Parts: sequence; structure tokens; C-alpha cells
Amino acid sequence: MSFIKVAVPGPFKDGLTYSCSATHNAVIGTRVLVPLARRRVIGIVIATDITPDIDTSKIRSIYKCQDSAPIFNEALLKLSNWMSIYYHANPGDLFHTFMPGFLCQGKTIKPDTVTSFSLTALGQNFDISTIKNAKKQVLCLQFIKAQTKITQALLQEQGISKAILNNLQAKQLIVAIEDEVVANKILSKKEAALDLNQEQRQALDICKKSLNSFQVLLLQGVTGSGKTEVYLQLIQEVLDSGRQALVLVPEISLTPQLFKRLKNRFVSGVTTLHSALSEKQKALNYLLVTEGKANIVVGTRSSVFVPFKNLGVIIIDEEHDTSFKQQHGICYSAKDVAIMRAKFSNVPVVLGSATPSLESIQNATHGNYKHLQLLTRAIAAHKPKQHVIDIRQQKLTSGISKKLQEVMSQHLLEGRQVLLFINRRGYAPVFMCTECSWVARCNDCDAYYTVHHLPNEFLCCHHCAATREIPRACDRCHSHKLNKVGIATERVFDVLQQLFPNYKVALLDRSNVSSNKKLNAVLDSINSNESQIIIGTQMVTKGHHFANLSMVGVLDIDAGLFGMDFRSLERLGQLLTQVSGRAGREEHRGEIYLQTQHPNHPLLKLLLTEGYDGFAKQILQQRQLNNWPPFSYLVLLKSISVQQQDAIDYLDKLYDHLASLRLPGLQLLGPIPALITKKAGKYRYHLLLKGTDRKVLHKAILHLKTLSKYANRKVQLVVDVDPVDVV
Repeated sequence: MSFIKVAVPGPFKDGLTYSCSATHNAVIGTRVLVPLARRRVIGIVIATDITPDIDTSKIRSIYKCQDSAPIFNEALLKLSNWMSIYYHANPGDLFHTFMPGFLCQGKTIKPDTVTSFSLTALGQNFDISTIKNAKKQVLCLQFIKAQTKITQALLQEQGISKAILNNLQAKQLIVAIEDEVVANKILSKKEAALDLNQEQRQALDICKKSLNSFQVLLLQGVTGSGKTEVYLQLIQEVLDSGRQALVLVPEISLTPQLFKRLKNRFVSGVTTLHSALSEKQKALNYLLVTEGKANIVVGTRSSVFVPFKNLGVIIIDEEHDTSFKQQHGICYSAKDVAIMRAKFSNVPVVLGSATPSLESIQNATHGNYKHLQLLTRAIAAHKPKQHVIDIRQQKLTSGISKKLQEVMSQHLLEGRQVLLFINRRGYAPVFMCTECSWVARCNDCDAYYTVHHLPNEFLCCHHCAATREIPRACDRCHSHKLNKVGIATERVFDVLQQLFPNYKVALLDRSNVSSNKKLNAVLDSINSNESQIIIGTQMVTKGHHFANLSMVGVLDIDAGLFGMDFRSLERLGQLLTQVSGRAGREEHRGEIYLQTQHPNHPLLKLLLTEGYDGFAKQILQQRQLNNWPPFSYLVLLKSISVQQQDAIDYLDKLYDHLASLRLPGLQLLGPIPALITKKAGKYRYHLLLKGTDRKVLHKAILHLKTLSKYANRKVQLVVDVDPVDVV
């Protein structure tokens, strides 16, 4: 009998002690099924052969070990330990974040198989004339003999039923063979690598030199500069050395197109991991990578935890995107976790973007990251020409000015495609009564319902997903004078069909492209030029290459100029630069038209004249002046409760205690209500901790977590280290 330490879900910072026998084979990094109170849970072994500091008669035994070999290697165990400290998370909860649901539940995943048939020794020498009247059986034996081995699916296509196969098996003439469906480990090229320009070659050469050591490389390239081709050729170098590659993308919508690029270049060995997959498929893909049967993974943020057999490089595309930050549960940054994983695995990590985050720019400036730049487009394409449309005093048609309509017509008549960008999905953001000013609000959130028209008319809360039918009369005064106020993607979609009836309109937003199948259908219609007009939210700003797109119109940029979050201007600059980069990516020069009521705003003018680099430099100066990141560090404490006063009181107590500590340089901002104070029936309040020394912030959090007197079962406390949203 020996004793082990197991990380289990729950508030167990150091894990729990269990006993096990030698037959259990419970080694560090394996899953074990253990008792926890009255439940059975899956835990991860984090230490073996320990000496308990409690009465051994009270120590419970594990039920069984789930794995014959560890599923978490040394690098991932180090990563878990770092995340536990940095994000103030419990190890057991972290490991359950690392694994697909199937593995967390202790289920055994059986790989998909394909059934084939071959002849037995008896079948090879069998005289088929003895069964000549059984024509289907004769045909089946002839097929199998000609192919040596043939799949059941192909036999069924030839009219061979399962009953016939069972009959021949009973006669011991054929035998069924189950072959595992896996990605081919030996990767063969299909699509030839493209020729690189000088900037791309220099960047690739520097990346190659870092392949056997840890280094962070910031690959900043203007839109259309060919960053993806640099990724692909770097991945080829990694595969040639017998190692694996991880490519992280911010959203599921980017996964299919990058996966297609990789599949075209590398015929097999490529797999994906994201939340749209079934739990079983995620677990199967996860195991393919673990066993080294898939050597390239394209996935969203949780893919950073996959236990690669031999990781060689991590690539983070669109590294500036805030989608890499988990907003619920353990609030980790996939980008920062990837950098630490690369460090523990002694491999490089490449951060790619046309508009790097200000934190990444600052790290590159200080020499923490190697800064690589691609300043020209990969193909002979001109930089898009930018125009500002002053919409003050102008009459708009569902947000579209007369000037923008004229420009669209010109590009469409020339056989080009046009894109209109509005970062608001639905038909209208407000549904109201014109008699008494009643507005339809969600009962569970401090938010208005959004009107939707596709596929049918309904009201939807974009914060908790609650829906209701559109009322025929006002809820307050019962008037029938109801109005849909404001514009969003679906309203623009409707008006464009009226303004340009001879052109097909494609709509790209999260409400109407809710699956990979729908997304691929819309992208295919755009890439085939079947759709000539595109409307989209920020989904269209990331990584898409539309060869025939020559004009982009941005309907409303003003909200970003006056946002409440200190990151609003940075995001505006990134968004405008990214969406502008969709136009003129090949031989036709692109044009960008920005509609605004503030054409003389100094930062807008700076972005248009100096580009993103000059804009970012100015924003960094403002951040330094006001002591915001990257010149300071933040921790956001969120209290969440069904009772508003409980959420307020809890943060008030935390504030009082932190203030009494008088920690040097610690600033306390709040408590204040969240921008959407009530969401999904719960109230949310924020207390922001700010300082120039990370250690002081972490000391404050550690102090709070050890104070059981502040524990309140009615309030959920979320600790968000390095938050990307503070309102």
C-alpha cells in the first residue's frame, strides 16, 4: 500500500491524499477514479510515494487508474502549477479545463474504425462453382479476391448486403478486419509551397533558427503580406524534424479556412479542436495528437492544453484578439498560457498579427519578443485608398449614405465585390412604443431585446439568449404604435436587397452563421463570386481572403471613438485596420470608406495618415500618462449573486480589508456595478485592483483567499488576472 496526491475538482489547493496498491499503476500524470464525499470523480495524480501527515486509517483508496500511461507530460504538469499560482486556480479544476468532457467523465474513447473484409485460407482455395446459384455470394468473393481487402462500404455500393457477408463469414470463407481511422503520420505534400518575397524569407529564416529553443517571435505583417505562408513553411520545417505543431486561432469561424489551407498543403495529419465538435470527436482528436497520429492541430484557446507527444512550435494567429481570453470559470489568457507552455517545452512561439496588441508591441520594444515585420503585401497589390464620409446633416438609408451607395454601384458595375461592415447583429437594437416610450427589456438582464428578422421575426437578448415573440401591442399602454429603432446587419441586408436587386447579398454574423456548415456555404458563395455584396460584423475582419473584393464601407465607427473601456481606442484601430485589409488583396486596388460624424477626430486622422503603428504609438503614450497597461497591471474581482445587495456588500468587505493592508502601490477602483449589472438573473459588481508591481497584486489576492471569514455561499467571486474587459 502506498499513498498518492490527487488533484480533484473543488477548493483543494494542494490536492487530496489517497491510498493505492501496486496493481493500480497510478503514476504522475494519469487519471484516477476516486471517492470525493459521496461522489466519484476523476482526478489527476500529481505526486506519488508521499508520507501522509494525517491518520492513514482515515485515508480512502482510489477505485481504479484510468490510463495505462500518463496523459500529462512534465511540461503540462509545470504549466498546471504555473497557472494555479498565476490565476489563483485549484489544480483539479485546471486539469478538468485541460481535458475534453469525455475524459473528465472517465469514459474510455474507442477510435472510429472502418470494417474491411479479406479471404481466409479456406476462401482463397474455395471452388465458387459449388455456390454458383448464390450469385451475390460469388460476386462478393470475386470482389474481395481482386482487391485482397475491401471495405464494407464499397461492397454495399455493389449491392452486397450485411446478410451475405454474415453468411460467408459463417462458412469461414471471409474474415472481418477492423482498421482504426487515423490521420496518416507520414505527411506528403499536395499543394506546392509558394515563393516567398525577401521579407517573408528573412522572417522564416529567423523563425527556423529558433526551432530548438524557447523564444517569442512577434510576426507583424500588413494585411495580405503572406503571414500564413510563413506559418506553413515553418510548420513544414517542424514536421521534417519529426515534431508537431499547434496553431491557435481566436474563433471557430477561422478554423475551417485555415484547416483547408493546411489540408491542401499537408494531405494528412491535420486535425482540429474547438467547441463546435461533439465531445466524442474532441476526445478522439485529442487522443490522435497524444499518440502522435496527428501532427498539426488547428484550434481555439482550449487547444493550448493538448498533450502533444513531441511539440515543436506554437503559432498564434491574430494574437491581438481578445477572444483568446477566457471570460468565465478560470479566466486564463490562451496567449500567455501558450507562451509559458512553449517555455516549459523549450520551443518557440510565433505571435502573428497585422495589428499587435499594445502589450506585445511594448514587449517587442523592450526586447522581450523578437520583432519581425512584413511591410508589403505578398502579391503585387496596392495599399487600399482610404476615404472619410462626413455624415453630419446627411439623410441615411438604414445607415447607408448616398455617397456610399454611389461608390458601391461603381464597383459592382465593374464586376467587383463590396463589403459593408457594421459591428451589430440582428435587425434593430431597440423595440419601443412611440406612444409611451416603453422599450422591450430582458427580464433577466439590464439590457434591451434586439429585434431579429432571420429566419423569422423575434426578440432576443444577446446577453443571456432569452427570446420572446414580438408583441403586437405595448406591454405598458397597449398601443399598437411600435417601432424598431436603430440599424444592425439584418436591416442593412434588407435595404441592400432593395437598393441592389440584381446582386446577391451574403450575411456574415454569428446569429446567421451558427455552424461550420453554414459558414462554409456563405464563404463558398463569396469566393465563387455568387454573392457580390457582403455584410458582416467583426467575423469578416479576421483572416478572410476575398480575391475579388475591392471596396469596404464601414457604416458606424463613432462608438469606438468614445468607448467606456480604456482599450476601446486600441480595439477601434485594430478593427478598422483589419476590415480595411479585406479590400484589394490581389490585382485590383482597394478603397475604404469610413462613415463618421466626427471626421476631424485627431486619433481617427492619425490612424488614416500614420497607419496602425503611428496610432498605437500615440495610444501607448496616453496609456503611460494615465498608468494603464502595459505600464501597470490589473486584477478584476467580480462578485456575482442573485441578490444585488449581497454582491455589493461582499465587495465592500473585500475593499475595506484590502485598504487596511496598505500594500505599496496598490490602487483600488470601485466597487462599481458592471456595465450590464444584471445578466442571466444575477447581479454583477466589480472591484479593480491596479498596480505597477505584479507581486503586490498577487499578494493581495492570496491574502483574500485565505480569509474564510469573507466566504459567502450566496456570492460567487471571480478573480480575473490581466482582464481584457474592465466594465
